Amino acid sequence: MDNTYISIIEALIFASDDSLAADEIIRAIKEIDGEDVEINKQEIENAVEILNNAYNQNGNSFRIIRVA
Repeated sequence: MDNTYISIIEALIFASDDSLAADEIIRAIKEIDGEDVEINKQEIENAVEILNNAYNQNGNSFRIIRVA
């Protein structure tokens, strides 16, 4: 996955007042880059894992968690 999308996913998550489902993130990315963008739920989950690993390595006191 392109680092640009990881940054967009991070921005969407932290800018939202409410939790975001993967489908909502995908819809927002397609609104930004067009409907022909190929991105799926697994790629969103992978991006969140990459972000959490980076937060852990940097010693951040927060992480992104999945809520029901």
